[in-house]
Amino acid sequence: MAWGFATACSGSNQERTERLGGGVAQDGPAQLKVTRSPQYGPIVTDGSGRAVYRVESRREGSRPCTEGCLVVWPVFHAGDASAVSGDSAISAQRIGRRALPDGGFQVTYGGHALYYYIGDLAPGQTLGHNVEDAWGEWHLLNPSGRALDESGRGRRGRGSDDR
Repeated sequence: MAWGFATACSGSNQERTERLGGGVAQDGPAQLKVTRSPQYGPIVTDGSGRAVYRVESRREGSRPCTEGCLVVWPVFHAGDASAVSGDSAISAQRIGRRALPDGGFQVTYGGHALYYYIGDLAPGQTLGHNVEDAWGEWHLLNPSGRALDESGRGRRGRGSDDR
């Protein structure tokens, strides 16, 4: 995690957000799609192919993802649109959004809030998979909405990410 944190701390918040291409409201509806990762197989990404992650709390008292967490793990915003769309490999019943304190909305999939990882600098990168930090354990999702294990297979979650 040291590399990701160092990367996250370099440059201004605005520069990091611009480099990531996420963590800000989308123009029009947010989109989800399934992209094939060479390492993990089919994974859920945003419409541009950037990996999105869910967090699972590993222990009692895990902190919610706010402030410092959101620098490293920016929210996948739903934008102003009332609907989030997905390609044909995405289950429409699993797509959702949740209200944020700032009045915006965060994209969810299978009931899990979605985030980007600041260390992923381009579509197709998956450096945030299996990262464990103070906020929990972060995972890619398969098309059914399950967290992936190290081999790319879906597994049952150990905790809740709606923090």
